[in-house]
Amino acid sequence: MTMRTNDLIELIKTKLSTVASNVYYEVADEDALYPHVVFSFQQINLGDISRQDYELDVDVWDKGEETETVENLCDSIEHLLHGANLPQKNILPTFYLIDRRILFDEDKEIRHRVVRFQIQNYER
Repeated sequence: MTMRTNDLIELIKTKLSTVASNVYYEVADEDALYPHVVFSFQQINLGDISRQDYELDVDVWDKGEETETVENLCDSIEHLLHGANLPQKNILPTFYLIDRRILFDEDKEIRHRVVRFQIQNYER
């Protein structure tokens, strides 16, 4: 039996760390520096098929008046993951971009984007 969830978490964190300095799973540290990235995913139930599908949310956060940093980071994440087939020892995930959204914060200096992907995964 493989530990596909933990394998997937480790893979995503490793990949995102190639384009962002501060990467967290589910929740950022209270003292997280900007910009930072927080990712989470949930399994999508497609019935009785042999693969697991997930929806991956990659939240990109920055603080400041300009949006250049947050948009460049989102572009890098899209380029990194969209269409990526990343076979590992126990899992065989492929990532597909769904969309990118702007989320507005009460603090007008916070820049927040969500880049969403579908992950289609098979276990070895």
